[in-house]
Amino acid sequence: MTVKEIATAGVKDTRPEPFDKEKLRMAEARERWVDRTPPVQVAFPEDGTRTIRAPHNDDSGHTMRLGDTFGTRSQEFLAIQLTELSAAVRTRGHRDATAQQLNAGIAFVAAVAPQDELEAALAVQMAGCHFLATDLIGRAVGADNLAHAQAFGNLAVKMQRTFTAQIEALGRMRGKGQQTIRVEHVTVEAGAQAIVGDVHHHGSGRGGYHQQSKGQPHATSEPTERAALLSPDPLGNGVPVPGDAERPVSAPRGPKPRRSARKQERVQARPVQP
Repeated sequence: MTVKEIATAGVKDTRPEPFDKEKLRMAEARERWVDRTPPVQVAFPEDGTRTIRAPHNDDSGHTMRLGDTFGTRSQEFLAIQLTELSAAVRTRGHRDATAQQLNAGIAFVAAVAPQDELEAALAVQMAGCHFLATDLIGRAVGADNLAHAQAFGNLAVKMQRTFTAQIEALGRMRGKGQQTIRVEHVTVEAGAQAIVGDVHHHGSGRGGYHQQSKGQPHATSEPTERAALLSPDPLGNGVPVPGDAERPVSAPRGPKPRRSARKQERVQARPVQP
């Protein structure tokens, strides 16, 4: 019975008025309610037939709104999905869903906002999984014995896990599973170098230095001067870095002859016997 019917019937509402804070909350909720786009709804004829029709006289516009809700222009795909959705949200033991149940399923699909037929099919499955999980939870709560409660509870948990997997699959389809790492700030101390990009080090075998590929702009074949590294000294003294100052150099050692060369000389020094 609506408020208008209560007023016309002469029945006085004895309930107290809401508090001032509650009136403010209701005013804010009313603004958000108006800003929300209401989902499209369907209606059934009063003669009892199951033909889905618009609640107004613009059938063409109503079909376009349904197609936009399911992310498709195919009327055949739309009709099949509405039939499957009606079978998924109906009450257990009933052949068809009511207009209220079907409109609730359509609102669920509208919340998913599918962009194509594949996402619409997944949205219909998600709606059926949700309604089945809640039905199993209710049956588990109302079970008369522990065995039935445990069976219904286990099935409900499976449906809930499936529902979570469906949400993750929808996110992967829409590219939400990809992660992008962005570097906002880079701090470079005095005397240090910063390289942005992929750096590959290849050992050259000469002098113990690592040479980079010549095609990279940061490649270099000579060691560059770097800042002093911190040592394990408790006072925090730095490790000395070679500079340009002149220092005494130890006497060079002459190269040692190779063993193979000495063997060759001894072989040549021996007389050849006939």
